[in-house]
Amino acid sequence: MISPPIKDLIEQKLGKPVCSPIDCEHLSSKIKEETGSILSISTVKRLFGFTMVRYEPRRYTLVTIAQYVGFKDWEELIRHINETSSSEFTNLKEINVDTLKKGAKIKFTYSPSREVTIKFIDGKRFKVLESTNSKLLKDDIIEVNYFVMDFPLIVEKLWRNERNMGQFVAGKVSGITSLRVM
Repeated sequence: MISPPIKDLIEQKLGKPVCSPIDCEHLSSKIKEETGSILSISTVKRLFGFTMVRYEPRRYTLVTIAQYVGFKDWEELIRHINETSSSEFTNLKEINVDTLKKGAKIKFTYSPSREVTIKFIDGKRFKVLESTNSKLLKDDIIEVNYFVMDFPLIVEKLWRNERNMGQFVAGKVSGITSLRVM
């Protein structure tokens, strides 16, 4: 499923909420009409949670969605959401990294069936303690500015075996689906 901020953008562009499979059919048609790209009705149904099949969408799907709502690519859409949403963080479930104590543990999940437990080291750095079905691996060191429910987790730097692997985004489509300090 897609995260609420992305769903809102899609529904604003469509001009109505996506509340039924028939709405998914209409959206699929509009996406083809406006972008020239095809997202099948079944793909749109999966994105909006009308089917039980869960898997990460293909890059083509993400780029097509971004283009439909007026962005060049998926990364530009995610940057836009993160930049424009920062003033709303007080209204959202979040974990403020600045308030964490050394050794604090955070567990978060994202679709499909990803679960990660991390430990706060200092500053913005965390060590991955446990990871299930995620590309984040045990003992990775990650730098994170904030954790916000329903938003993608942006890892500014990922260190694996003392090698900088660059940035990483968890929950690109549905965002973080559960979040808690342990």
